[in-house]
Amino acid sequence: MMEVQKNADEWSLVFDQEGADFLRNVFRSMRDAYKTRPSEMNSAIRTVWYSETGHPEDATDEERELWNDSLYDFRCERGRMLERWMEQLQKPAPVTLKANAAEHEALLIIMNDYRLALAAKFEVSEEDMDANILEVSDTQKRFALIQMYFLSAFMTRLLEAI
Repeated sequence: MMEVQKNADEWSLVFDQEGADFLRNVFRSMRDAYKTRPSEMNSAIRTVWYSETGHPEDATDEERELWNDSLYDFRCERGRMLERWMEQLQKPAPVTLKANAAEHEALLIIMNDYRLALAAKFEVSEEDMDANILEVSDTQKRFALIQMYFLSAFMTRLLEAI
């Protein structure tokens, strides 16, 4: 489904059509989620992406708000990267996504943010993560778990390529 080719400071990730389509949908979802202000987003996702009560632990409400605004701005900046990657993924298979060294960390963070959002939105617990996926009765949760497993494997392959 995915092949990682590393050349100096660049990753070339080669996907079949299904893998490219899946990742393009993840990127589209993340682009839209990153544009959403914390006060306007799903409260479960906001809780895992933004500090509401204690980071840093001794921060005042104003300091926490400034921190969250900085996180929001940082996520918004990733939108341009996501747009470029979505364009690359629209070509026919085999599809190659290129990410330079400065983008490696961002790519991994985006994938993890998506996994965190899925877990929060569909209330995926540690127990769910350890369960046999075929035994998860909630179909939405099962679909979220499948996506989370795929992204975990994807992230592992990227980390192995570093």
